[in-house]
Amino acid sequence: MEGLMEDEIPNKVKIFGWRACIEILPTRCNLAKRNLIVETDCPICLHSPETEVHLLWDCPTAQDVWVGSRTKLQKCSLSQQNILHLFEFLMNKLEPKEMELFLVQAWMLWNQRNGALHGGKLKDPRWLNTRAAELLAENAQTKEQLAVIPRDMGGNVWCPPPPPFFKLNFDATIFRERCWFGFRVVIRNEQGEVMVALSTIGPPISSSEEAETLACRKAVEFAVDAGFSELIIKGNSKCYESTFFSKSGPVNLWECGCKYSMAHPWD
Repeated sequence: MEGLMEDEIPNKVKIFGWRACIEILPTRCNLAKRNLIVETDCPICLHSPETEVHLLWDCPTAQDVWVGSRTKLQKCSLSQQNILHLFEFLMNKLEPKEMELFLVQAWMLWNQRNGALHGGKLKDPRWLNTRAAELLAENAQTKEQLAVIPRDMGGNVWCPPPPPFFKLNFDATIFRERCWFGFRVVIRNEQGEVMVALSTIGPPISSSEEAETLACRKAVEFAVDAGFSELIIKGNSKCYESTFFSKSGPVNLWECGCKYSMAHPWD
């Protein structure tokens, strides 16, 4: 999957593919492993446990999509051991552009599944295949038209992280008249592309230090939930030192390879 992360697919699809590979999509089997539910059968076909590879490949609904897709996909064998093995198998069989299309189609199957769980209807496989190709074309056109030069409102130029790290920038805004705060989080790759972002309102707070510390914690939780671990984290408040630093130096967050440094929050 590493090579595909540089290709012309939407960032939301990259994140989806990454989460599928490390098996953190909230499929029924994954939720059951965490003791959140008991039922593991696929909510679409009701015949097999809902794993990533079943949902995106073995399920009859998925197969209807692949039958109407590229010829090479039609001839691929079933019964892959897991989603990572499936992706490796397809990367060896498909051209890069065909693999990009497959990932977008898989992402749309995941969204369709989520919609069906909440009363939505399954789409015609022909529509899904056509829409996947359109999304790829729209994304390529957008990337051609937009030059990525991230800057903050004060004119500071954003500095890219060294590979293989991503950079997480965050800050907090305090609304003293209402005793609550808001915060924003942006994670970019070394090319400045936004991978994920969040802007939301936090709970009531009693001080600016509390707001900054909560924003820091929520930013890291957001990054981990999104599947990121190799991070350089930027903030501008010294209160974060107690969170990320010990007497011996930087602390490795959850032993997952995260790095932390303090500077202007958006450089």
